[in-house]
Amino acid sequence: GSADFVRVRMGVGRPTHGEVADWVLSDFGASERAIELPSMLDRAEQAITAILRDGVPAAMLAINTKG
Repeated sequence: GSADFVRVRMGVGRPTHGEVADWVLSDFGASERAIELPSMLDRAEQAITAILRDGVPAAMLAINTKG
């Protein structure tokens, strides 16, 4: 709840059934590790690079704008 540091958050979707906390805290499945996780990590790297290069407001605008 503090603004003293920058946080990069990544969405992992929502479950079709069951508790959200169990979904978020569960391990990635084999196909998620092979297909989705590398893409998420690439996007996180892009976000961190943009934060360092352009600053937080510009990075948020660039990364969070759907295009």
